[in-house]
Amino acid sequence: MRASPLRLVGVCVVVAALFALAAARADAGSMYVHSASSGELAGGRLTLHGVGRSVTWITTGGRAGVAPITLAHKRLFPPKRPATGVLHIAGQRGGEELVFRLSKPRYSAKRSTVSYRATPIAKRSATAGVLAAARRHFGAASLSVIPHASLGSGSRNGGNNCRAGYINDTWYGMTYVSSSKWDTDVWTFDANLVSGFVAGNTNILRPINPPGLQFDGTEWESDGGLWRGCANHTSWTFVTDPDNPDTSGIPPADVTIDFNLEWDWTQLPSFSCASSDPRFTCTLDSKTQRWHVRDSQRPPE
Repeated sequence: MRASPLRLVGVCVVVAALFALAAARADAGSMYVHSASSGELAGGRLTLHGVGRSVTWITTGGRAGVAPITLAHKRLFPPKRPATGVLHIAGQRGGEELVFRLSKPRYSAKRSTVSYRATPIAKRSATAGVLAAARRHFGAASLSVIPHASLGSGSRNGGNNCRAGYINDTWYGMTYVSSSKWDTDVWTFDANLVSGFVAGNTNILRPINPPGLQFDGTEWESDGGLWRGCANHTSWTFVTDPDNPDTSGIPPADVTIDFNLEWDWTQLPSFSCASSDPRFTCTLDSKTQRWHVRDSQRPPE
């Protein structure tokens, strides 16, 4: 079930090449395991018998749990994104396991069976003999399934991880106003999302990260959890920079900057930023995944 949508406002939307960036900034992936009493490989499908209604899952972040087979299939097998499976048949020695590309899952609770369209991908001399033996029938086995690399690769928890931030390139300070996220998200970093926090600007020399200020940028992060997307929104306004009020000056009143990040499950992430005053703009730096906020009437000196 998807959580309630956030308010998305419109300027500076970037979706293309940021998927790889967002995925690379966090630990990747999850895996789930079927245990079966028997199975066979026939007609291009791998079928397991005697399976339960649930699978055991683990993530690279050290989490584990149990989930319904139907949920795993629904979330982890979108079109044209095959999973990878390793089949271990009881009695096999290490290195004899079969490896497949898996797609088009089917599950029957009545028959206690699960099957996948399976294409062998291991290329070694022993594979042909093992495949020939498996085509008719095999005994107790386990199937470990790793989703496509585009799924669950943005979080240690096996879902998408929404991390965003900005660098204040104006002459004023920027102070936190409000934030929101999907109700299925968990804040994994929100230390800057507190009343009274002020992000100093980059145009005044100051020590790195003095108390209450952050010179090298401001960030926040929410985690969607296992096999889920994520989204968050933050709002900021301008104040006199408390570190150097004489140089900063008094900013225009009631100007807000809104930042939004939404990364739907199976989709590319979408970044957007909007200013209530066209004098102030924000541009996303795809390398750092942060917006640069600038004042067109007072460029950096």
